[in-house]
Amino acid sequence: MTEYGNYVNGEWTESGEGETFGVVNPADNTEVVAQFQNSTTADVETAIEDAVNT
Repeated sequence: MTEYGNYVNGEWTESGEGETFGVVNPADNTEVVAQFQNSTTADVETAIEDAVNT
């Protein structure tokens, strides 16, 4: 299974809390096909700040 990070300032990172959530295959709801970062408001604010300052 693939785990995706947040792409911020040219780097793949984990969320600030390190939590993820699974995405389920709609054809087989027992199969988790990927994990994504459960980003917080602080993660988004950091990404915006980095984008503005780049």
